[in-house]
Amino acid sequence: MGATIDRSNEERVRYEVGADLRVSNLSSFYARSSARLRESYGAIPGVGSVSVALRGRGSVGAGDGGEGFTYMGIESDTFDSWFRDDFSDKTLSELMAALRPVGPVEPLTIPDGATEIRLWVNPGKYFPLVFVWIVLQDSTGSTRTVTLERLGFPGWHMLSAELPDDLQPPLRVVSIQLNEPGYGAVGTVGHAVFDDLHVVIGATGEEVLLEGFEDDLAWTALPTSVIDSDELSLSSERVHSGDQAAVFDFGKETNRGVRGFYRASGGGGLPVIASSSFADSVGASGGSSLIVSLPGGLVPVEIIELVDYFPTVDPAGGGFLLFDLDTLVSYVDALNPLASTRVNELFLSTTDGNDEAVLSDVSGLLRNQGRVNGARAQLESLRTDPLVSAGWRAMVPGALGVILFTAGLGYVVYLWAIADHGAGEIGLLRSLGLSRLQVVGLVGLEHLLVAMIGLSVGAWAGFQMSRLTVSSVAVADGGGRVLPPFILTTEWSIMGPLYGALVAMFLVSLLTLGRHMLRVDLRRLSRMEG
Repeated sequence: MGATIDRSNEERVRYEVGADLRVSNLSSFYARSSARLRESYGAIPGVGSVSVALRGRGSVGAGDGGEGFTYMGIESDTFDSWFRDDFSDKTLSELMAALRPVGPVEPLTIPDGATEIRLWVNPGKYFPLVFVWIVLQDSTGSTRTVTLERLGFPGWHMLSAELPDDLQPPLRVVSIQLNEPGYGAVGTVGHAVFDDLHVVIGATGEEVLLEGFEDDLAWTALPTSVIDSDELSLSSERVHSGDQAAVFDFGKETNRGVRGFYRASGGGGLPVIASSSFADSVGASGGSSLIVSLPGGLVPVEIIELVDYFPTVDPAGGGFLLFDLDTLVSYVDALNPLASTRVNELFLSTTDGNDEAVLSDVSGLLRNQGRVNGARAQLESLRTDPLVSAGWRAMVPGALGVILFTAGLGYVVYLWAIADHGAGEIGLLRSLGLSRLQVVGLVGLEHLLVAMIGLSVGAWAGFQMSRLTVSSVAVADGGGRVLPPFILTTEWSIMGPLYGALVAMFLVSLLTLGRHMLRVDLRRLSRMEG
């Protein structure tokens, strides 16, 4: 039981922290870009690597009444944590590899020197209040919305806008959106055709085509509703130039006030790893696609793997979803470029084992704007706590002594009784023609079976009693359930010598009994029996 509690306490710390140090609850007022956080904390002496993360709450579906869950975006290419084999059928590295997007769409990169972006549109009817937005992203990950003009009257006409000059090149086009005043299911229903997205090089006036919507459609409509979402398709009936153009059919539902389409392949769902508890609560499974509501808007997801547990995340309370951080942030920022998503957690690894100094430096850098936990400091506290590990270890020598004394005394008394009351049986066997060695072998086999059954039943009963006892004392500090669940552990460095001592005691007693039986006088025994 002591070994199980020791392991459970250690794994609770590693599950909660997830790395050597974990910084959580970063204040939104203190939040900085991922690059600045890596630079600031990576410069601390003793810090080996910095992995940023984003944690929050979301709900299933487009409304606020859906099943709630916890989500976490992690850097799948750098995230490394303690991980137990029973958490998933896959290893941590396999899960992280599955989380990365496969075959991402080639970005629409704007060439250097471009000063203006243009797009040909053909609305299905007059839209006086619908504006066309183009969302751009620069090399630092910052996003910006460029407003072209109103969608306007039916018929082909070109919309244009100046490109911002304060973004870091190269720029790329993330999404094309329609904005209309109002929030919720109040949008104007209709359709519009888009063609020939291009830019103008300021120095030469050259027009460079970015997207002609001629080949396979590498765009996906933004989700606006669980029941009926907008649709994007290619058409050859209404084109401005070339053979095809993109037709966007949109309804009255909006995604945080916008409708449109973004650069993605396939169904456009973001790959996620879901907890088994989440899948059970929503009736999903591996390969399922659904829409979830996050603080940044509606997000389409596709469940690629299921896990039972994952470090730092509680599967209770609706379960959890794990995203690739870059994929999630790029999508959410494209929905709402005005409110850039900021990470709120850090996972730090140390290089020289001087966790105390690193912990002190991190705490000073936080300035009470977050919380930092160190795994090594908590583990050392557990090992020296007399009410936790130290208390159980102090009881081990006494418990072993009691076990050896009671087992030895019981077995010796048993053999003594057998030796006195079994003499007649031994004489009967000898009179039937069995030799002394045959009698000793028969008696030895009998006692060997008794010893084996006793040790087996006793070990089984001990395991069951340990499981019941540990389940009642292995609780979290607040009295809740333990994460992760404990695994019954046998400390064979202690139990091995104990079993060896019991076996040695059995052999010595058996040899003594055998010598006693070899010395039995059959004539004297016959007179006593008579």
